[in-house]
Amino acid sequence: MKRRSLYLSLIAGTVAVLSSCQPAEMKTETYQLAHSFLLTEDSTQGQLEVDLQATLPVAFRNEAVLQRVREDLVTAAFGEQYTDCPNPDLLPRFAEDMYADYRAVNLPYVQRMNDEETAFSLNNEFTLTITTVPQNDGRIYSCVIEQYSYTGGAHGVTNFLCRSYDLTSGNRLTEDDLFNDGYEQPLTDLLIKHIGLAAKENGFSIDDYWTDDIAPNGNFTVHDKGLRYAFNPYEIAPYVVGETVVDLPFEELQELLKDHNPASYLYN
Repeated sequence: MKRRSLYLSLIAGTVAVLSSCQPAEMKTETYQLAHSFLLTEDSTQGQLEVDLQATLPVAFRNEAVLQRVREDLVTAAFGEQYTDCPNPDLLPRFAEDMYADYRAVNLPYVQRMNDEETAFSLNNEFTLTITTVPQNDGRIYSCVIEQYSYTGGAHGVTNFLCRSYDLTSGNRLTEDDLFNDGYEQPLTDLLIKHIGLAAKENGFSIDDYWTDDIAPNGNFTVHDKGLRYAFNPYEIAPYVVGETVVDLPFEELQELLKDHNPASYLYN
């Protein structure tokens, strides 16, 4: 069964309020699709469960910026081949393509099952959610792509892709846009510190992590009080630890940040 998203649970309840009081924000619409696709006419042989919810940019004062943000976001969530697909058609087309891939992979196993007179279900699940986080004020737009996939075995896997965009250009923000040269080790030290604190709150310790693998990974969103980093299962710890989400406050980052970076208006 899919676990509740730690990342998205931290932002739940705040998006609607902020989106209603930021007149210069990137305007968005949410599209949803949930469907069960049978592998064959025999429902016991397997099915693909697809649950998609995507909040996508639809309007902004600068059309070129809008298109640049949308193209990057759609490419990250669905693939480059979907960037020209209109928003209302995007989820149905993606789901149909997933179903075609599911059948191509699994139908040969159905034939083998029939030949050997064995029976088991080839069930798959795929969930995708794109959520705008509170930092959507017309200057920076942040969102999170959550993907959950189950293709058999003991458990599925959840992954997070975080995106923050500079709305003066439409470019995705990276650490190099925000930090001075030489930021890597000090930022790594801050990540280890906060991961250790978060681990204690969740019943783990920093010893449960592969600390040599902890480093700035570009997987962050910008918030009004700092940066939120996400590390996916298996990235810096075993699966049992799950995803790791930590907040780095601007006051702890300030010595590393460039004087005139795209987020400096949030703390100056």
